[in-house]
Amino acid sequence: MVEPEKPQLPRTERKVLELIDEQLDKFAEKIVPEGDTEEHHEFHRRVIEKKRASQELRDELVKKGIVWAAGAICTVLGLALWEYLKHSLAK
Repeated sequence: MVEPEKPQLPRTERKVLELIDEQLDKFAEKIVPEGDTEEHHEFHRRVIEKKRASQELRDELVKKGIVWAAGAICTVLGLALWEYLKHSLAK
């Protein structure tokens, strides 16, 4: 398949695009000095996954803590009611 010809850009636009490409290359070199962008991407993926897993664990611990606290409160109230009923029926 024959690709259609791309229109020629004016000289100033070509120069601007070249400068942008150069700046992007310099920026990429700063953020990934070794030039291994795939490993850099993988590193960020692992960091994000670790944060997500940590947040899920924290959420689960909070839920379990709330359930445990509610159970403890119900137990204490139940025991208090039991003692009250024992003393009030014994009189």
